[in-house]
Amino acid sequence: MLLQLGLQIVLPVGLIAASYTRRYGDRAEWALESGVFALALLFAILTARWDMTSVHLRWVVSILFLVSAVTSYRRIGSGVRTPNSFLRTYGVNAVLLAALLGLNGIVLAGTVPPEGAIDLEFPLQDGTYYIGGGGTSRWLNNHVAYPPEQYANDITRLNRAGNRGVFLPSADLDSYEMFGSPVVSPCTGSVVVSIDGHPDLLPPNRDTRNVAGNHVIISCRGVEVLLAHLRNGSLSVSEGSRVSAGDPIGLVGNSGNTTQPHLHIHAERGGEPGVILQGEGVPITYGGRFAVRNSLF
Repeated sequence: MLLQLGLQIVLPVGLIAASYTRRYGDRAEWALESGVFALALLFAILTARWDMTSVHLRWVVSILFLVSAVTSYRRIGSGVRTPNSFLRTYGVNAVLLAALLGLNGIVLAGTVPPEGAIDLEFPLQDGTYYIGGGGTSRWLNNHVAYPPEQYANDITRLNRAGNRGVFLPSADLDSYEMFGSPVVSPCTGSVVVSIDGHPDLLPPNRDTRNVAGNHVIISCRGVEVLLAHLRNGSLSVSEGSRVSAGDPIGLVGNSGNTTQPHLHIHAERGGEPGVILQGEGVPITYGGRFAVRNSLF
């Protein structure tokens, strides 16, 4: 929570203020330091969970930073220059620029679709949905460290303000925009697992024994697709039944090892049939689109 507050509020405000108030002696000094500021802001825009505040805030801070950078550029050589040593101006900033270029490069590499993806239908309808976890970089997807679910997506729903409904964790599940959203089958296949009956937990409570909570596993096109953390009593399919892409599956809940109402989806191949987290993770796309953190559907 504190990290997200820093990335979405403290860091952007600090960068905008610093850019606006700085006085530069020449264009080279301005370009170098503005580049450092811009790359730091880009890192926050790419990696922060903007559904906690608002996805629209990304555009606000970007525009304000652009205005501050242009303002400081127009003041180059005028007024009292902000005192800095040569080492501070060029040495430290050059190192920071190189480090931030590398860091952002790693993050952006995590947005490139891997080979061998299975294309699915998006499992939610009638709303604006936000990818909270997705991509092949640890900066974008916490699941990358676990091979069976390394390509998983965690999905929340946004309201008109562009957020999940709450900033701080809430014990009122209905305050989360995602809670109760209908889930549909992402592919045509057979239901191999359908587990219901686990309670919807009030944040921050988690069920670390039944990690998927109420969930469905669908076997389709050589993979098994997991839809997890569904609402207690909402499942509309049973084991052995056939489903087509778009058929109702259940509702989003907050069961299992989860910190908020969301839908977890991932695909596996090669494990024991019907058992999660034993196979090899398979990349997934939706209509040919690879979902990464901050993607909207």
